Amino acid sequence: MANSNGWGDGASNNTIGWGQAANNLIGWGKSHFLSWAGLTDIVGTATPPAPSFDPDAQAFITATAITDTTQQNAIDALVIGLKTDLLWNKMLAVYPFVGGTATTCKFNLKNPVDTDLGHRLTFFGGWTFSNNGIQGNGTNTYANTYLLPSSHWNLGNSSISHYSRTNSVDAGTPYGTKAGGFSASVYISLNTPSTTLFHNSNSGVTIPTPTTTALNLIQSKVTTSNTIVALNGTATSYPNAEVTLSNHPIYIGARNNNNILVDLYYSRQIAFSHIGVGLTTAECTLLYNRIQTFQTTLGRANP
Repeated sequence: MANSNGWGDGASNNTIGWGQAANNLIGWGKSHFLSWAGLTDIVGTATPPAPSFDPDAQAFITATAITDTTQQNAIDALVIGLKTDLLWNKMLAVYPFVGGTATTCKFNLKNPVDTDLGHRLTFFGGWTFSNNGIQGNGTNTYANTYLLPSSHWNLGNSSISHYSRTNSVDAGTPYGTKAGGFSASVYISLNTPSTTLFHNSNSGVTIPTPTTTALNLIQSKVTTSNTIVALNGTATSYPNAEVTLSNHPIYIGARNNNNILVDLYYSRQIAFSHIGVGLTTAECTLLYNRIQTFQTTLGRANP
């Protein structure tokens, strides 16, 4: 017998059935696909896919445990940009100083492992860490990179940089190492009576004192007879004979003086630093542009 509203076997002639639901208009049977109710009784939101970062950027993000998406994206764009400009393989150590803690700021972007051989930094003294970078106190602060020029550089093939966010008088150096005399020295003093930098030579390079010390400075050698100095991407080559390489690790925020004492403590805020092989004048400009884009994304760029 055909039911108009059946509660029995749910035969094919039922208008509303609770049985097999093979031919029912509204059925609670074997399949959501076959029943109208199945269109409405499943509620949920799909989980969005995780961001896809460059593998080297992801390794750094994982090591630092940075979760801020702006910082993550800035790191990813920096790595991709350095690779696009063929600069990535010229970097030995890259310190973005991002994340605002000693833990996040110590890692080397190029090799983010927590070891001396990975050139992660060890901080000494009373550093201040913030989302704008790292800042020493000019008295007892420095960071050991564990990177020896004699082991990682060759004569006529080296570079180093820093990005200062502070315009101030400071006789210290943002990075430095010295072995013996000046012939195996790498350091610079900005905004002193004369601005002089040393790059493995007996005599320093004197450059025009910049109007502000809130700047990006890169010094590089691609020959043994000249030193390239780039201020905010504008690079100039100066005659400067290279002699030898220090066998003591480079410090950031001070100078490693013969591995015996630390001097020339620095108090300006540093938002980026790198150590690498030689960069041409054009490559110095490319590097500056990538660094400036990185700082702009983080909201901490110099004007």
